Amino acid sequence: MNALQIIFLILGILLGLALVLLITASFLMYFVAYSREIPAYGKFLLGGHMESDTTNAAERVRISLAEETEKYVNEHEHEELHTTSFDGLKLYATLIPGSTKGKKIVVAIHGYHSSSLWDFGGMIQFYHERGYHVLIPDCRGHRRSEGKLIGFGWLDRLDAVRWCRKMVRMFGPDSEILLTGVSMGGATVMMASGEKDLPGEVKAIVEDCGYAGAMEQFEYMFPAQVKFLAKPVLFFCSVISLVLNKHWLYSASAVKQLEKNTRPILFIHGEEDDFVPPFMMERCFEAASGIKDFMLMPGAKHAQSCDIDPKAYKEKISAFLQTTIGWDPEEKLTVIADPEEDE
Repeated sequence: MNALQIIFLILGILLGLALVLLITASFLMYFVAYSREIPAYGKFLLGGHMESDTTNAAERVRISLAEETEKYVNEHEHEELHTTSFDGLKLYATLIPGSTKGKKIVVAIHGYHSSSLWDFGGMIQFYHERGYHVLIPDCRGHRRSEGKLIGFGWLDRLDAVRWCRKMVRMFGPDSEILLTGVSMGGATVMMASGEKDLPGEVKAIVEDCGYAGAMEQFEYMFPAQVKFLAKPVLFFCSVISLVLNKHWLYSASAVKQLEKNTRPILFIHGEEDDFVPPFMMERCFEAASGIKDFMLMPGAKHAQSCDIDPKAYKEKISAFLQTTIGWDPEEKLTVIADPEEDE
């Protein structure tokens, strides 16, 4: 073996090792992002983003509101519903009925490794006290719903469409639905906005701190020291996702879906969000078709806009719904008992 052959052999071995390391890194990243239970090493890589910072005043408010919301739901009539996803998973949700005469429904989609009680603390009461029916689904791979892997918004968009269609079957074709989501739920409702099967009864959408797309979010979260590896690692992640989770990550784009949107949509984002940066909201806003508005909340980090200034947050949503679809913010539908139940 001459010197040139030895050099090519060494280069081949090094390239082979690099490819093995690249594929290994892709598997590790994929399972950090998509596993129902985040591996221990994943919590380290996420850099504390999944931990509650109880030293932060807004985070303490959020925890308190979540506890109050859970108590509120438990103290009011509610029922458990289920549906089956397009790929055969059993999905669960809780419905808190509003006025028996009302046809206004809020479908609230929670975020990544979270729940609607956590992400909509204070807002579930706000909607329900006005007589609206409130549906809070558990996304695939979360809490009661089946799924070993998370949908990261793209698969969840189809689940959201199913929940909306179920509400139409329950409450009738003259019902009016507000589809709203926070964080991954925000991305979910933006992605759902471009679906042809999203029923016409969905009259408006409110998204809070959703990301522009799965690939953009992953690339943004990549450690700065190894940013140059982001694109090749994410390519292999996408191949893994196609095999295991039946979707190509490059397709998971809220921006592209919003281009097909026809409904009024409100974008909300915290100015200090360092998890899903505000420039993603700007991209989504620019791409969205139809009536649109936005709100940047000063001082708010990720998913903290309602906690920082609940009054301004609720006023913005109320004004948007009133001017676009005529939902009166002062309206409080009286819960009317069924006469047959009184006998």
